[in-house]
Amino acid sequence: MLAAGLAGCGIMQMPTWLVAEDIRQGRLIPLLPDWAGGEMPIHAVWPQSRYLQPKVRAVIEMLTILSERPGSGFVP
Repeated sequence: MLAAGLAGCGIMQMPTWLVAEDIRQGRLIPLLPDWAGGEMPIHAVWPQSRYLQPKVRAVIEMLTILSERPGSGFVP
């Protein structure tokens, strides 16, 4: 769908995170920004243990940072 939109084949609805760079570069133009589609929550789930692996902690921290950026759709 993204390739078709970039080729000028019409209107599409895609997640903002997936097309943000194309919008910034002017390859795509947002239509009806006040009428955004549904949101998709992200859940981080891992097995319960006394020790949280550093790589798991790093992913969770990065998801938290990215979700708090303006335009991420994060609602506290």
